Amino acid sequence: MPILPVTLTQAGRAAGHQLSHQERGGKQDRQREPAAAAVQPAADSRFSADKQFLDLFHHAVMDPLSCALDLPLMGKDPLTGLGLEHNPGYAAERIVRDFYQLFALYRQQHPKQSPMQQLFIFLAVARQSLDCGFNETHQVLESLNMLHLAYHELVSAKEQVTVALINFGQPPA
Repeated sequence: MPILPVTLTQAGRAAGHQLSHQERGGKQDRQREPAAAAVQPAADSRFSADKQFLDLFHHAVMDPLSCALDLPLMGKDPLTGLGLEHNPGYAAERIVRDFYQLFALYRQQHPKQSPMQQLFIFLAVARQSLDCGFNETHQVLESLNMLHLAYHELVSAKEQVTVALINFGQPPA
């Protein structure tokens, strides 16, 4: 069940590949620094401006968690397209909401475990998944030479999820 450190999961590779294809359209009119072009010719600042890295972060966190606990992968967010998904607070909220959905499925699949065991195991894997997802997103942004544009929002999203995990599974006060 432990999540091993990854260099780049298949979801991360696919997201990076998809983003590079999206950027090929109108880049003739934009100039880039030679260093950025040498690192990743298809990357430009629109990647950061659209904050698509927050969606990558979500998938980089959720996919390993789903796989490690043998749970289904989370589908597309129904609120996509409303502009909310480009906010670190919303990204964190979405991850936590998906954690609760996966936890409910995990509890159904493991009825012989005590509620405390279920919570302990799920949270241990969720924390590992959060760290792996953060590291993977960090690595993708760094390879695109975009980390400096997205770092604070990425850290903010991770911190908000970390805080939410402290009270995860507890009844509301």
